[in-house]
Amino acid sequence: MAGRRAAEWRLPTEKQQRTDELRKALLNRTQSAPTDEDAWWDSVLSDPRARLTTPIADRELGQITEEVL
Repeated sequence: MAGRRAAEWRLPTEKQQRTDELRKALLNRTQSAPTDEDAWWDSVLSDPRARLTTPIADRELGQITEEVL
């Protein structure tokens, strides 16, 4: 009967180790490749129109009414 010992386990076979290594390599390769979403964000942020400018304050905080805030 299997499982009667508290620390019963087996090491993976060589074939299981190879498939695990291949699976990990494939996972790393797919995660490091840029996705379409990453390429889209890169193109959007590299556009010169995406540059932010700091707005010039035309009024001080004391001049803004409470309703507007």
